[in-house]
Amino acid sequence: MKHKIRRRVFDEMIRHPMRMLAYFSLRAALRNVPAVRLNRNAVIVAVMPPGASVASYEKAAALLVRGADEPFNVDPFRSSVRVLDGASGRKSKGSTPGEEPGISDRQTIYLAHSLEAIDPVLRFAADAIVHLKKPTADHFVAARKLAHRRPISKQMAERIAALDMEVIGAVIGKGSLKDSDLREFEGMRRKPADGPRLGELPGFAAARAWTDALVKDVGHWRSRTIPWGAVNRGAIISGPPGTGKTLFASALARSLGFKLIATSVGAWQSSEGGHLGSMLRAMRASFAEARAANGAVLFIDEIEAIGDRERIAGDYIYYETSIVTQLLELTDGSSDLEGVVIIAATNYPERVDPALRRSGRFGNHFRFGLPSGDERAQILALHLDHLVDVDEIRSITDHLDDITQADLEFIALQAKSNARHAERALSIEDISAALPARVDLPEEALLRASAHEIGHALIALNSGYVSSVTASVRESVRQGLSLSYGLVEYEWDAPLIPTEKFLLAKIRVALAGMAAEEVLVGDRSVGAGGTKGSDLNEATMLASRMIESYGFGKNLRFMRPARWIDESYTPPPEIWPEIDQILQKEYRSARDMLAKNREQVAKLAAELYLDKRILIERDKVQPTKSARH
Repeated sequence: MKHKIRRRVFDEMIRHPMRMLAYFSLRAALRNVPAVRLNRNAVIVAVMPPGASVASYEKAAALLVRGADEPFNVDPFRSSVRVLDGASGRKSKGSTPGEEPGISDRQTIYLAHSLEAIDPVLRFAADAIVHLKKPTADHFVAARKLAHRRPISKQMAERIAALDMEVIGAVIGKGSLKDSDLREFEGMRRKPADGPRLGELPGFAAARAWTDALVKDVGHWRSRTIPWGAVNRGAIISGPPGTGKTLFASALARSLGFKLIATSVGAWQSSEGGHLGSMLRAMRASFAEARAANGAVLFIDEIEAIGDRERIAGDYIYYETSIVTQLLELTDGSSDLEGVVIIAATNYPERVDPALRRSGRFGNHFRFGLPSGDERAQILALHLDHLVDVDEIRSITDHLDDITQADLEFIALQAKSNARHAERALSIEDISAALPARVDLPEEALLRASAHEIGHALIALNSGYVSSVTASVRESVRQGLSLSYGLVEYEWDAPLIPTEKFLLAKIRVALAGMAAEEVLVGDRSVGAGGTKGSDLNEATMLASRMIESYGFGKNLRFMRPARWIDESYTPPPEIWPEIDQILQKEYRSARDMLAKNREQVAKLAAELYLDKRILIERDKVQPTKSARH
């Protein structure tokens, strides 16, 4: 058994984080086995951690026993790896006809899921039985660094180490791992019995009707009242990070009594270096595992990374098209997926290939936003094991407008830790202490925020498409939870078929906050831009769609579908002048309107500054003097 790895083998191994972690674990366990140290013929049984990826450990074991310094010149008669079938304890892969258990003229590693999976004869004859440990936090840090993934902190690595092995594979393979992503994975189990069912969770109102019908239909399918083809069984769920997409999938699996199989496009891509054949095999393996479970929820994260055939171009057309085509075949309604519910998650639903979003695959689309006031209190109470009254919790959560489900779970974890370390019963004070620090807004910032929101409100009311607006500002924000100091809430009375006039009005309203700052305060702040989803981002996106997709530019030209032009889209340089012209014109229009009505703007801004939340109705404000447009 060889322990030195040549550079080309090492470069190949670091492309597969889970295989690398399995290799670390095997080396550590076998280091003190005499036959391994002396490179003698031996039979070794290695018991894998529960839920471990068999394929990763098999590849890692092969790398050890076949001679890692000469992987391309292997003598198969000197080394071998066997995988024991979990049910029978017999060899399921790599066995030689007539081979007797425990008798070997070469180094052999048997991989077992548990001690019970080892045949008694083999257990007696083995030279050594070792128990492989789960990877440690240091292993995760090293594996991501060596695999050129975005680095993670030691604290995050420790949280990953606490996850089940089934989940670790999906987490460690993600190209970018955010704290909010990890919070969703924490606590996930593949056994349906662990954790709350969907009916016990607050939130997810958008999908309730579908999930309730799905639970009933699965019951009918189990009783053979209806065939599986009659079950509405696929959905895309979308929303910002931390809104509970992974939690939804695991709770749904428990509600159905199904096994949860969690994977991601990133995990598929990291399989054996991301080569086309390797990725396609990884995709097929996930679906095969779901098919074999006799009732499974297959959860696929980052589905937008699969790609959209309409957008594919350049040198990788064949690679990317093959991947999309493979997923279309695997999710086809006529394919053999008896008892499999497929949930695909994304932050960018508009980037998913249209064929995947049709009925028969992922015909249902549910968007999960931030929880409401009632839901925030209920979610926090759930994670606090209902040890604190919901009404008491509401006094805290009512001030946490921009908080996600994952944030609330983390606050609960910290609050319980506070009480535990103080050796007392959990109280509302522990929850308060777990909240991020409050930052009070200085008077100048609050005045500016009031002017900004009133600018949006008055131009929206002037557009003819909005009848009332609720404007609000905050005296303080929580560090790390929100950078928004104000908010306007209204509904568009949009025409059935949007017109050029309507789109220009939306751009004007988006830019009106910045314009009001200039009119009342004398200069502009960064509050209208700087992030995806900001006022400036929305206005630019709408102007780009007008020119590139709707034919409202200088030329009657269609360049690309409107759904391609999202908040992450960068327009081509040749249309920048036209975009600038639209934005500048609508900004000037909003600014001139507000300047001509400066007294009314100042009065309403002062009212908002004092009251923090006001309702403005179109028929109760002075008519806005329109600027020439």
